[in-house]
Amino acid sequence: MRKFLILMIFSALFSACGNTKKLNVVAKDKTIDQKILLGECTRDGFEKRQFKTWFQDEYMQYMPDEKIVEALSKSKLYETEITIVLATWCSDSRREVPRFYKILDQTNYRQDKIKMFALNKSKQSGPDTTVTADRVPTFIFSSNGVEIGRIIESPKTSLENDMLELLK
Repeated sequence: MRKFLILMIFSALFSACGNTKKLNVVAKDKTIDQKILLGECTRDGFEKRQFKTWFQDEYMQYMPDEKIVEALSKSKLYETEITIVLATWCSDSRREVPRFYKILDQTNYRQDKIKMFALNKSKQSGPDTTVTADRVPTFIFSSNGVEIGRIIESPKTSLENDMLELLK
């Protein structure tokens, strides 16, 4: 009986370990001969050596419109979940994602309400997720599981203004 109990405990531990999501996976995209983030990721993924410089540079240089950021802080932003589909090899993603995070930081938006997925050059997110997008980055805004709008690739005016328009 004791051996059975020990076997059950080890079995439970191993199965629990097998169900953990892999986040911030760095993979080599052979089509472009470049290391990329792939699959589900978090902001921490941009702290990896390959992505840190461009993320931090764009984040620091971008100056969102303070009046619009203040209006965003008073909008329905906090009731909204955000999904970001990006590609670390894409110049639009390298420009817009750090800017987006700067806006969210200035509004004190909760980071745990963001889901983010990185795609390879074939615009696939890898074996663990099935997220795809035709153009990246794509910022998807949802409320109670219902999509309310998207910003695709580049904003029409500015990220903060487009976000505010979506949330009206």
